[in-house]
Amino acid sequence: MSAVWVVGFARAIQLRPILLDDTTLSIRVGVQPAIDIPRSNIASVELSRARISADKTTPGYVRGVTQASVMIVLHEEQIVRVLFGAARSARRIAFAVDDVKKFVAQIND
Repeated sequence: MSAVWVVGFARAIQLRPILLDDTTLSIRVGVQPAIDIPRSNIASVELSRARISADKTTPGYVRGVTQASVMIVLHEEQIVRVLFGAARSARRIAFAVDDVKKFVAQIND
């Protein structure tokens, strides 16, 4: 049964990628709820090859995956829907991207 769940989660990640356009960064991690961040609210991007130093108990922090490669720091707090629809206020959101250098270049464009 768990193999079916893993395959389903992997497929959901393919079907729901992280999207960046002129006005919005949409972070969608598989079956988990999405968050749309206005680009004007992005203060900075922090990089990490390993686990981002903050954890789930840090106020204002949301991590989309265990091994995050980037963390978006926001100018203003934003409500994020997390697992099971719970709402959290966040100023830092960590997640993984395939090509960190390309992602940072596109954010800074």
